[in-house]
Amino acid sequence: GGPLRTGAGDLRRPAGEEAPEEEGDAAEGENEGGSSSGASGNVITACIASEPETIDPSLNSSVDGATYIQHVFEGLMKFQPVEGQMEPEVVPGQAAEEPTVSEDGMTWTFKLRDDIVWSDGQPVTANDFVYSWQRIVDPATASDYNYIIDMVVNAPAIRDGQMDKSELGITAIDDKTLEIKLSSPCAYFRDLCAFSSLMPLRQDIVEGNDSWTFDNYIGNGKYVVSNWTHDDSIEMTVNDKYYALDEIKNEGIIWKLMDDENAMLQLIKRILEKDAHTVTLQANAKAVLDIDFRRYDL
Repeated sequence: GGPLRTGAGDLRRPAGEEAPEEEGDAAEGENEGGSSSGASGNVITACIASEPETIDPSLNSSVDGATYIQHVFEGLMKFQPVEGQMEPEVVPGQAAEEPTVSEDGMTWTFKLRDDIVWSDGQPVTANDFVYSWQRIVDPATASDYNYIIDMVVNAPAIRDGQMDKSELGITAIDDKTLEIKLSSPCAYFRDLCAFSSLMPLRQDIVEGNDSWTFDNYIGNGKYVVSNWTHDDSIEMTVNDKYYALDEIKNEGIIWKLMDDENAMLQLIKRILEKDAHTVTLQANAKAVLDIDFRRYDL
């Protein structure tokens, strides 16, 4: 019994099949990896696109995929909403503080927070970033964004197959210290560390498991995927292992999967008529819809 949730089997459910009823502790918000702690009690309904091609950080190249990834994972830096501003600011995420940068701008040292864990409770370590960054430049991964860290030492040669991925200029000094060496200074490197393709990954979860995003989608961000009904919705609940639950202003998110603009508009109208505490975001429609939205931090 109980709901499907991250780390507890296949998250996918055929369209039209009803979700299993919540039982026991899960119904009280105490299920592992998901909780209403720190949230204000509302569930957001959002629609940004249809079924994503992938939600693997190393393989994704779409805006909608990146959006889902940003809610389940967190990088060294993160995007923080700013009240009254459309654009978020970039602040330390899994990093405990701003990185230390050498005078020549070529060596960046990040100290990780002491209280960061994966949604299954395992600690996040510097090696999780090393594995992820090596994976994205590995030719075997065939990532569309394999060039995104070309400023890191040896990255171009690795993705061209001239060097082994272990030669990438990223090193775990210890479990909580990450050193990254650049081949030349990069003014936007700090902000790049919040990019969805550069999230940490668990080698024991990802390696050799092409279906890990479906059956064991372990993350380290604000939410966990509790259910994925193909071509219908992706449901997320709050990750109760997240270090800053007070930042989360809702109980969960239901991402409706559709790309028909008329269907999106009808969905918006139905939801607004039904529940004033539920908001639908529609990012792809060409027309501006004359609807007042309440704003929530996702």
